[in-house]
Amino acid sequence: MYWRQTGFVLLTLLMSGCMSGLQVDVIVQESAQGQVYLDRIPDRQFQATHPIRLDQGLIASSLQGIRVHEETGLLRAMGMTQTSTVPAFSWQDIAFLAPAITDALRRAAADQQIGFRLIQRGERGYGERAGAAVGSSEPPLRLSPEETTTGSVFAYGHSLFITLTEYRQRRDNPDTVNMPNRRLPQPSGQLNRQLTFAPAEALRSNQFAPAFLDDPTNVLIIDYEALAKLPLPSAPSALSHRATESLQPSPTTQPAGSGAADSELHTIKEEMKKRDSEVEELKKELQDIKRQLGSRQNNRGATPFK
Repeated sequence: MYWRQTGFVLLTLLMSGCMSGLQVDVIVQESAQGQVYLDRIPDRQFQATHPIRLDQGLIASSLQGIRVHEETGLLRAMGMTQTSTVPAFSWQDIAFLAPAITDALRRAAADQQIGFRLIQRGERGYGERAGAAVGSSEPPLRLSPEETTTGSVFAYGHSLFITLTEYRQRRDNPDTVNMPNRRLPQPSGQLNRQLTFAPAEALRSNQFAPAFLDDPTNVLIIDYEALAKLPLPSAPSALSHRATESLQPSPTTQPAGSGAADSELHTIKEEMKKRDSEVEELKKELQDIKRQLGSRQNNRGATPFK
């Protein structure tokens, strides 16, 4: 009798858990690119402005305006400072996220937020170092390693609150050498990175961020009414410009050799040239450092003539 009662209680709890799970986490869109889903807001007292109908193009503009300002890894490790600003989302990311987030905002309840998880392919290269000492081991060079970007979106008042909890995070394991020389994985992939937004006129101070958002520095509060009245920011490349185009109705086929494709190809070539020049500059800097180190060692080892 005891076991029957216990089994009944466990079955009841399991059923209630499944029912509550459907309310907490509802998949809105899922593909090889990632997921968009509805999740419960951690603060039960907070009420978002949901459901809400916002234009898909406005959501795309909000995502397109997010920039990541970061220090480059090699020069940072050498104690030098060189920064770059890149779009947080590619046009493929925006084409996947914007329709799904628009749909999710229409379906969300006041106590729900929209979560997203992107599976991206990074550039060919080594894993990011964080706190490694000289002589630490490094994994082999990888082709297009898998990276993850996660975040959340909710509407409150006339603003969109967009949070990036992870940005292009690679699932690397620490090295097998001793702890002082291990590459320690970053929990969020946002070390030495800062979020910005363009146009800045549509960005509100993150002092208005709710208390349940752990790190306000990873939150962008976008006044979507102000954004709708402002001109779109100049795209850093034709790739980001295609994000808006991909969200508009278009024929299933396009003529080969179109102006947009030529412009995109030209932009890619220019970016490759720029990267090549940056690599050459880094090589020169490394050669100078090697010469200085060699000259110091020679001076220490030299003996005066008698």
